[in-house]
Amino acid sequence: MKIFSNFNTRFAEKILEENLQIFKKQDVFVVHRSKFYVLFYILPQLILYIIILLFWFFIFLQIEFHYLVYIVYFLLWLPIFWFRVVYKIFKYICDFTIVTPWGITTYKQKWILHSVLKEIPAKRIKSVEIFRPSLLWNIFGYGTVDVISDMNESNNLDVDNEWPWIVWLTYVDSPHRIKSKISEICFK
Repeated sequence: MKIFSNFNTRFAEKILEENLQIFKKQDVFVVHRSKFYVLFYILPQLILYIIILLFWFFIFLQIEFHYLVYIVYFLLWLPIFWFRVVYKIFKYICDFTIVTPWGITTYKQKWILHSVLKEIPAKRIKSVEIFRPSLLWNIFGYGTVDVISDMNESNNLDVDNEWPWIVWLTYVDSPHRIKSKISEICFK
């Protein structure tokens, strides 16, 4: 699906095809979000919102017509709650990172009309860190991989409140394998 050339669910496939024309298959690696992101971060919120919606629906069936103002108020606020779930679904579907011998390119969908593409050349990568802060992350084998480059660019945050010299690969499966693959491809 493509909206205004920005929200493109096939963008990862297009970028991967372009890189496979330049590099060998073993030198190109794509990282997507873990299925546990859906299981632990999207699904519980979705279930909670459905329960709240059903609860309000049954309450609305019991109240009299002069409470219509409260019903309208609830219906106006309902999309705001759903946007939180929809935003996380967009991130799950569209966020990806491609690792090549040239460097690391990450694409983050911030919303339907806002996306960020960040690239760190392989020669500027200084370290790759793994972060698994909780029991769930360790049991199910997912985590965050931080790719850190030198800090020549600036010491300021960019427009999306991220450091320009760090690429965060959040909620990824097998972070140790991803770190090894990054090291193998970028530090040749």
